[in-house]
Amino acid sequence: MFGEYALLVERLAGLVTAFIVLYLLTESRFDRTRTIIAFAGGGVGIGVILSVMYVVWGDDTLMRWYPIVANIPGLALMLAVSRQRPLVVIFTNLVAVQLNGIVVLPAIFIEGMVSGIDPTLVNLLVRLIIFVPLVVALCRWFRPLYLETARTLQRGWGLLCLIPIAFYAQLYLVFVVGAVPDPLLRFVLVICAFVIVIAACGLVFVFFGEHARRVELAEGERMLATQVNALQREVDLVRSADERLRIVRHDLRHHVDNIAALLRAGHVDEALAALGKVESELAETASRRFCENETVNALLSLYVARAEAAGVEVETRCDIPRELPMTALELASVLANAFENAVTACERQPAGAPRHIVVRCLCAPRFALEVANTYTEPVEFNEQGHPVTNEPGHGVGTRSIAAFAKKYGIRLFYDAGDDGMFRLQLLGTN
Repeated sequence: MFGEYALLVERLAGLVTAFIVLYLLTESRFDRTRTIIAFAGGGVGIGVILSVMYVVWGDDTLMRWYPIVANIPGLALMLAVSRQRPLVVIFTNLVAVQLNGIVVLPAIFIEGMVSGIDPTLVNLLVRLIIFVPLVVALCRWFRPLYLETARTLQRGWGLLCLIPIAFYAQLYLVFVVGAVPDPLLRFVLVICAFVIVIAACGLVFVFFGEHARRVELAEGERMLATQVNALQREVDLVRSADERLRIVRHDLRHHVDNIAALLRAGHVDEALAALGKVESELAETASRRFCENETVNALLSLYVARAEAAGVEVETRCDIPRELPMTALELASVLANAFENAVTACERQPAGAPRHIVVRCLCAPRFALEVANTYTEPVEFNEQGHPVTNEPGHGVGTRSIAAFAKKYGIRLFYDAGDDGMFRLQLLGTN
């Protein structure tokens, strides 16, 4: 069926599967459409080069140069498209090769066991049967952990690269160089390599899962510390207000006597001024109230104070009752992350530029939250329309907000408006 082009067809099939894996494991710096165009264009370009090599120089040249011609341009494309660090990009390329090997090796052996059917057709069918569930598993379980680890793991990528490099080197020596002429020994070596790579993939999956849990735990501990700090500050404010109120009450009788004496003497203006002073002292004893919910109010008090201390003007309009459709701690965590990002953006404003944050929230008839802040620096968005950053240790809060929205079926929007305001919006669907 495929005749003399069988080897080329199999190599092109491997190129397609590798590029699909690369696309799934890459966090692109562009939107989805441009990312797909880049990967498709790169794949087609490499495919054309391989086809020309095969037609002009034949099977042997294609076999020997395929790893370089396919991988080097693919790596260059990844470095241009991906926002991940170079070592992560290299590891992603090696993982694509490794997963492609998991698809290819069974296909090679099964095609040799079937007679009466074009072996290349058997090879392609076996690849398809293995690759489809592999992609499903990749998207459902491995991809989220991988992308999270790529964002948060700062060290160790070089060591991780050694696993697929060793696997790739063994395949190259066995199948391309022909270092093992004995078919039985070649079969044993390949089976051993296949088992090792499956075990290595399992270990990497477990490692990524454990790392993701540690990051989540660290974020939870950070938010818990923030909430404890907020509640402690609220307690301190109440104590301070009580102390001021005690002093005002102690002095109130003297103020009343003084005002009465001024009125009897006909000094109305002075009496009004004294009354205004008493009113001002009483107002100072009242703690600021942003909403009815104690937990959320405590956290808002903390972050509003921090923002105002940094010279940021804050406007809040929050109707958050005691009873909520979600836990108060979860909503407080979302507000803390959003407020923290907004304050950071305002602090980066150049001298003289406006620094302003607006927080609006209501829970009835349906949940809605908006946190807006002034900004001047350009904002990059990922394929989901969420803001991204390459700064180490940042971006966890944004992912925490996305997880909250997903858990409660809330629509999440980000917008960098032309009016100089960056907005985060959460809107309940019922």
